[in-house]
Amino acid sequence: MQPNKLSPIAGLLLATLLGACGGKGGDEPEPSAPPPPPALKASPALLSTDTPRAIAQNALKFDGGECSGGTAPVTASWDFGDETPKGSSNTHTYTEAHAQAKMVSSTNKSTIVTVTCTDAVGVTKSSTVNITVESASVNGFLGKTWTSYAAIDPTRPSLYPVAGVADSGDIYGIALPSVASTTHTKATAGTTSFSSTNWTAPTDDLATGTDTSLFNDTVPGVRTTAIDLAVSPNGHAIAAWMAQSTTGVPSIWYTTKSSLSSAWTLPVQVNVPVMEQSIKVAISDAGVGAIAYCTSSGGADTVTKTLSVTSTIKSSTAQLITTSNTTPTTISNNCGVTDSGYAILQRHRLFDIAIDNASSTIYAVGVSNGTTDPAKSVVTLKSFTSGGGLTATTPISDEIASAFAPVSLSYARSPNGNYAAVAWNQVRDDAYQKSNILTRIQVNGAWGTAIQEVQNNYTTKDYARPLLAVNDNGDVFLAMHLKYANGGDPDMEVSNYDAAAAAPVWSAPRRATNKSTPNETQFNMTDIAIDKWGTGLVTRLDTNGSFTQAGTLSKAGTWSDFTNISTQYPSLRLHNQTMRALPDGRTILVTSIYDDVTPLTANSKPVASGYMLLK
Repeated sequence: MQPNKLSPIAGLLLATLLGACGGKGGDEPEPSAPPPPPALKASPALLSTDTPRAIAQNALKFDGGECSGGTAPVTASWDFGDETPKGSSNTHTYTEAHAQAKMVSSTNKSTIVTVTCTDAVGVTKSSTVNITVESASVNGFLGKTWTSYAAIDPTRPSLYPVAGVADSGDIYGIALPSVASTTHTKATAGTTSFSSTNWTAPTDDLATGTDTSLFNDTVPGVRTTAIDLAVSPNGHAIAAWMAQSTTGVPSIWYTTKSSLSSAWTLPVQVNVPVMEQSIKVAISDAGVGAIAYCTSSGGADTVTKTLSVTSTIKSSTAQLITTSNTTPTTISNNCGVTDSGYAILQRHRLFDIAIDNASSTIYAVGVSNGTTDPAKSVVTLKSFTSGGGLTATTPISDEIASAFAPVSLSYARSPNGNYAAVAWNQVRDDAYQKSNILTRIQVNGAWGTAIQEVQNNYTTKDYARPLLAVNDNGDVFLAMHLKYANGGDPDMEVSNYDAAAAAPVWSAPRRATNKSTPNETQFNMTDIAIDKWGTGLVTRLDTNGSFTQAGTLSKAGTWSDFTNISTQYPSLRLHNQTMRALPDGRTILVTSIYDDVTPLTANSKPVASGYMLLK
């Protein structure tokens, strides 16, 4: 039997089918292998132009470090050289502790930042950049720089300029002219930007009718009228001042505005008995404003106790009015202390107020009589709602077992309203010129049970006056005025409270010493602020050298020493200063300079006023 044979047509069909199924015939070449992926690369890493300096506690951004080539997928990992976990983010914040550790290193003060690209088969490529992480405390406030001193409208200088700043950076200001016989109060509004170099335009005249501002021109060095300004985060503003009518009765005037571009409202007069040396205002984003002030009985202040040759306690009360309710409410049974020759209670008063921006609740701290012994005193907190009056009264201190009320207290709330702190000094029966500083912290509306002692001056120093500032993390910065018992110049100590510590306590007070000049400090020429990372800023007048000075205390406890931030004032002296800061460190400081010999008249040589920005 012969084998079957395909016909020519069948063979052609079979070959076609085999070709369609991928079969090969003859000597066709094999296909070439796919090309290898391009080499893995990491572009050079460098600090972003957005953050050209590495300052501790500031978020840093890095450019570069992009991965290319390699076998997909490719990932990037950043190692910031401070033993924190690696990650994919190109932003990082170094701690103050890391900066301090590098500063004291004798071998390697730089930090190596490495970005590593890794592909799917484990191939890696890296890029590094060396940076120097600088301490925030020795580079100004948050590494920012003070601008040069600029005059505030030299044709209208002021004895008492005050300023504020909104979250947007808009600057607000108000000032009283230097001529005591004026019938107007001048208000100066900021321009449109915090970075502006001109704070003076536009200038508004705020008419006060027949009233004149209350200036004390009779004693050299005591030329003041109480005026204050507050700005809410969204730009609502309130300004209040004291003026005297043609009948000689003092009263309070206030005006508000809803934004930088809006006009000040027509000033409102509130006829209340006021003492011209002290006033404090606050305002919320909703436009709810509060004004606290010292009262005066029959135009005279009653002296209840003499603390020393130069200091007296005033027995007049402190009261509060609001923009929605001008009926006075007593917030303290005492007003504070005045030093002869420096009759300004702005920095040593027995009342203080702040406002919760979210709820427009007003908080006022003062001193009340003891509950079990009326001869003793208790530090109390009272809160008010707009138009609703008193909502709560809370004792903050124990009954102070002294015949003397505290000489001074300070109260502060954080911008988010979650934290608050109060500090007061307490004097003793057997050594009335000696005192210590006590504090208490409030978290989410609840006062901590512990009253902490920051400073005990019972045996070494004259009484102290506290100033407090609180941030949104609950960190607190405290500056205290001292006069050492050995007769040395007035001095200052600073301390901070780290809320994130396992057992938060106040750091040991450290003397704020200026190494180049004697450390003379008039504490009514001092102001403080705290940033969102816990660095405290304090500014002051060095009356010996006639400079404005600034110093910082980091959360880690590093004190920068005071640095001159103004040119030297020749034969003039700084009369007063006010500083306002945003949580990110942007700050405005306004000052006034005055001739401390010649009484002021309508023909007096103009008094210089000016400002500096920290940006």
